[in-house]
Parts: sequence; structure tokens; C-alpha cells
Amino acid sequence: MTTRLKNVIRDAQRKLADSGAGSDTAASLIEPINEVTAAVEAKRIWANSLVLFRSREVFAYYMFYERWKESLTVGDRFQIRPLLSALTRESNGFISLA
Repeated sequence: MTTRLKNVIRDAQRKLADSGAGSDTAASLIEPINEVTAAVEAKRIWANSLVLFRSREVFAYYMFYERWKESLTVGDRFQIRPLLSALTRESNGFISLA
């Protein structure tokens, strides 16, 4: 797993802890993300941007060829505007593995 992805996952764990999520909850939310990033690396599926949506009920991710500014949001709702914007720009240029 790349250093960049490891750092983002570590930041997500920190933000979850800061938001009051228990360690079991944080681990259950983060584990599938670790699995996906490991699988993507093992299969050598590369893109410039990875968008993840994760909650207790939802896990979806998308890979884009366009490079995005790195951001991480931990909150009560998904931030989908950047994804919608990217979909209009890259209608043929993304890989959905969800």
C-alpha cells in the first residue's frame, strides 16, 4: 500500500477517534478500506484518485484517472458534489469496483 494511502487511512482513524467513534466501530469502518487498497495494489489497478464512501451500511469506491486534490471528510453525511462533478468530466474515465 502506498505511503499516501496509509497516511490517509491513519488520518481517517484519527478523525473517527476525535468524533467519538469507539475503537471497534472505527476498526469495522476502516477494515474494508484496507482490504480494497491492498487488493487494488495487488491487482495493479492504478488510477490517480480514489473516492471512498463508507458508513455502517454503505461501502462504495471509485477510481479516477484525473488527479484530485486530496481531502478526507468524516461526518454525518457523504460529500458527493465532488464525485458528481468528476462524473460529468470523466464519463468514460473512471473505474467502478464497487
